[in-house]
Amino acid sequence: MLLLKLAYFAFSGALFLLASYPFRNEMRNSEPFFTSLRRLQKERRKGVNLLGLAFGNLMLSAVFFLVSE
Repeated sequence: MLLLKLAYFAFSGALFLLASYPFRNEMRNSEPFFTSLRRLQKERRKGVNLLGLAFGNLMLSAVFFLVSE
């Protein structure tokens, strides 16, 4: 079971890295991640919704990996 949780976490991390690649220059500032994400969403940039979902999936998988038995 631990191996399955680790695989899900690794997949979520890889998905987040792939989704964030087009936005790496915009995210390299002194603002927090959520502030930069909201600014990109207001600009209606293509692919920013996937980035938000990938980040949520990464956080969910981290909680699932750390909390569940």
